[in-house]
Amino acid sequence: MICKKGYKTGLWVAVYLVLSCCGLLLVHNARPDLFDFGILPILALFNVYTLPFTLGVIFYVLHKLQQDKLLLRDNPVPLTVMVLTIMLTIILMVAHVPTKIAFAASHAQFENLLDDLPDPREWGPTSVNSQAGWFFVEDYEIDEQNRIYLRVHSTIKLLDVDVTSHGFCYTTKNNCLDPSNQIDYGRADYKAYKVREGWYWFRVSDDW
Repeated sequence: MICKKGYKTGLWVAVYLVLSCCGLLLVHNARPDLFDFGILPILALFNVYTLPFTLGVIFYVLHKLQQDKLLLRDNPVPLTVMVLTIMLTIILMVAHVPTKIAFAASHAQFENLLDDLPDPREWGPTSVNSQAGWFFVEDYEIDEQNRIYLRVHSTIKLLDVDVTSHGFCYTTKNNCLDPSNQIDYGRADYKAYKVREGWYWFRVSDDW
């Protein structure tokens, strides 16, 4: 009886860690800037370092339960929760749902921000430093097609000098699926997808 209770406790600990990891992945998908400081990096590191332990617990419990013929009959809920959570997280991230939800909640503020942007500099990004809903807009650039790139986050990888920029691109005529040759954010490793009519999420490195 004690062993069976231990198996069930181990399963629910694994469920908690799976939910935490998947939740952090979804938050990072929408707001990677939150992981630059604060409690989220600590939680992320905690879950990353405990992931091998979590997987070990899962496989050990499954092995023991299978030996006792209790795998699905007596413990369907935690196993089902873990499988569904992982599958749902993959689907949401592939479809970029967290980012689209975060932008939808901030769309009105972004539209208002377009009307209040400072005059663009002749060279380089123009500082904005303004909150737009869930996002903080650092600066912006306009390319040769009058596409407006609003940068909301920038990172430098460890032991690297290249800056990776994340943000949203606004256009009224074309799309933002192809990189621009005339913005200082660069064009290397360019990725973009549509989040709303006329609006696109983008990521690019200045490695050119």
